[in-house]
Amino acid sequence: MGDRHHYLPQFYLRHWCEDSGALWCFPTSGEKAIHSNPRPFAAERGLYDAPDDSLMSSLDHEGDLAKIEGLHASVWPGIFERIASLETKRNLASFIALLYLRHPDMRQMLGAINNRFSELVDGLPSEQEILFENRQGKRVSTAGDVRKGIYKHDGDLQVAFIRQMRSGVKFLAKVLADRKWGILKSEGPIFLTGDRPIVLCRGSCTKERFGLRTPGTQITFPVSPRHMLVIQDDWEADRLIYPLFNVKNLNDGVIQVAERFVFGFRADSKLPEIIKGIRRQT
Repeated sequence: MGDRHHYLPQFYLRHWCEDSGALWCFPTSGEKAIHSNPRPFAAERGLYDAPDDSLMSSLDHEGDLAKIEGLHASVWPGIFERIASLETKRNLASFIALLYLRHPDMRQMLGAINNRFSELVDGLPSEQEILFENRQGKRVSTAGDVRKGIYKHDGDLQVAFIRQMRSGVKFLAKVLADRKWGILKSEGPIFLTGDRPIVLCRGSCTKERFGLRTPGTQITFPVSPRHMLVIQDDWEADRLIYPLFNVKNLNDGVIQVAERFVFGFRADSKLPEIIKGIRRQT
């Protein structure tokens, strides 16, 4: 097993800590809250390790991530109040894109897609043609060509995860930056965060299937207990700071998508029951 790699930067979670350096961690199971420093949370052993026999094994993925985190730690969260600058917005879009792509959810998603392709061609002759259709159009591949792209070992999937984490940032950052941003700012610590802090909501989208760039959808990201980034098409203008409105819906979204923990800035005896209630609805 490798070292513990954090998929949520420690500097980010420290903004939810009290002066003692501890934050409140509320299990999504509804169990008793844990009062702890943030180090044990949002981490997985060997998350960014590449197999020794891969071309990426010599790259220091965790070290590269630490350097990027260091650049943002000293200016967080105040930098979000400077998003009137288009350059600042684009830089933050790159950071958020990387935060999204480095999450272990992405590896699980790649594995699920790989399994679907494997099931699709199972038993088909290599010359069998298969029609694929997406936003870019239609294309035809053979079952044999599909098989060549299937990951046969866990190590192959790990390399694909790391490769996408590195190569997908530019594309996803542009997707995020091309949409309207607004920062909700509260005078007091109001917002929760979780171990999956980037939340995609349907919003006004009417399509059955939707993603981060689908018109009408809403993307939220708790920047700090006092700042919430909301990416949506309904903003009157781009890159403005807005007074706080319905915080409940925003915190509910964080609770709905959290995997194991919701993080808070203070003790809240009612929150475990609230979490259980919201989780039962999803």
